[in-house]
Amino acid sequence: MVLGSYLDLGKEAGGQIRLDLRLQDATAGETIASVSQTGTEAQLFDLVSRTGDQLRQKLGVGEVSPVEAVGVRVSLPSDPETIRLYSEGLAKLRVFDSLAARDLMQKAVVKDPHFALAHSALAEAWSKVGYDSKAKDGAKKAFDLAEGLSRQDRLLIEGRYREVTSDWAKAVEVYTTLFALFPDHVDYGLRLASAQGSIKPNEAIATLERLRRLPPPAGNDPRIDLLESSMWTGVDFKKAVALAAKAVEKGASLHSQLVVARGYSVLCGDLGYVGRSNEAYSACESAREAYASAGDRSGLAEA
Repeated sequence: MVLGSYLDLGKEAGGQIRLDLRLQDATAGETIASVSQTGTEAQLFDLVSRTGDQLRQKLGVGEVSPVEAVGVRVSLPSDPETIRLYSEGLAKLRVFDSLAARDLMQKAVVKDPHFALAHSALAEAWSKVGYDSKAKDGAKKAFDLAEGLSRQDRLLIEGRYREVTSDWAKAVEVYTTLFALFPDHVDYGLRLASAQGSIKPNEAIATLERLRRLPPPAGNDPRIDLLESSMWTGVDFKKAVALAAKAVEKGASLHSQLVVARGYSVLCGDLGYVGRSNEAYSACESAREAYASAGDRSGLAEA
């Protein structure tokens, strides 16, 4: 395991930050190696790069090639504030807070109009809140800006572009490649399953089963339950309801009102589909309460 921490040394030290990492044997609990580097906030990416180089040496991994280094540099803006906005926007997308994600990503692309990953994530946020035209424009802009980025970033940007343009076959192809390169990345697996669900539901369910076999917390991600529940809607009522209920339970344990709200929304639809009106009404009311508690006006209106 790689563990780490950072310390802001303060203005007295010239705005420097110290980054400490240690490599630990997870079985024995012993520290195998430690790495420490200091740099200013303005040199944050150089600091991370130097620390990464040292860590790769400790692991016996080869150096980053010049081409790979250029790809990483191009992928990220030099302004830490832009990275903060982008990172917080991604976190909002993962818990279904699309409105907050949209606002954060808009600020990120204003600060750096050439930040392809932020344009791509903004396109996803626009799509989630129903602005398909803006989503397509943003995804195309990101796609056009992707030249020179790492292969991972190019695939992610192309996958989003194919999604918002409903080119599901190409989206499945792109996400299959991305998930094969990073088989422990939950987000990539979910993207693949979602795209497969539009044309190959059986393959989507198989992909979700692969995600469930990942070690926790990845394999316990409630988004897996929510997506699989949608696959069984109209096909197997019991499975759909059980998975949505499981997502509600996990969302509550994670104190994520938006996950809870999304789970209840799925339950509302499933129960209404089979004519269980009273239970459906109760689930819809619970969804409305959860959306209201989370301050999600869009979700509240939908519920």
